Amino acid sequence: MGQKIIPIMLLLVLLLTACNSGNTKDKADDTALADSVVAPSDSMLYGLACEGSTDSVLLFLPGEGGDPVEYDMSSAKRNNMVLGYPQTGDFIAIIPDGADRKKVSMVIDIDQLKGTWLRKVRPEIDASYEEMLRKRETPQSADSILSSMLVEREYGFSLKWQNVAEYAGVIVDEKPQTEESPVKYPEPVMYSEWRIENGKLILTSSTLADEKHPAIVKRDTASILLLMKDSLVLMINNEQKAYYRK
Repeated sequence: MGQKIIPIMLLLVLLLTACNSGNTKDKADDTALADSVVAPSDSMLYGLACEGSTDSVLLFLPGEGGDPVEYDMSSAKRNNMVLGYPQTGDFIAIIPDGADRKKVSMVIDIDQLKGTWLRKVRPEIDASYEEMLRKRETPQSADSILSSMLVEREYGFSLKWQNVAEYAGVIVDEKPQTEESPVKYPEPVMYSEWRIENGKLILTSSTLADEKHPAIVKRDTASILLLMKDSLVLMINNEQKAYYRK
């Protein structure tokens, strides 16, 4: 399978020379993404945000080398397609505008996408149990009991360098939820890999293989609707999910 990989040493040299102006971030952490595999079908360009970038102008240093390229990102910003706030030295992905190569149609700050993201998940209460409870208890008492059962859990994931993803949040009890339990939590998804491709966040999970069943690999393609310092909103399988940074 064909793959293109951004060379580590080239990216390190570029970071230390062209875009290292007062940036104190961990350089080893920045260059770790250079080992990440970029899908051949991916139309995005990867590189660094350089000093001189503003709210409307992006000075972009391509990961493949060469001189920084200036892009107008004002229209992308109006369309809410600048995801994150690119800072000098940040590793970013861009899609140049097809109609005007001096503009970008999308910018994703990969440095800011990396991290641990959590969201609150509420359980569902079995309808027949709720009906029985309301027949047995006073309305006020039933509401109080039901409210006490709706304990939120944190579900989420950590996005790390080199395409590694890990589950984050509440560890589900070893005892499975029985069919008799009136409270049902959604099954958490254990992502193990991630990547950016054509402006989407691709999250991969898989089941464990055993003697009778092979591992089942599932890929969720998420649209990034919002990326801020402490907020991430994704559209996954037609469901909007809002996360906060841990």
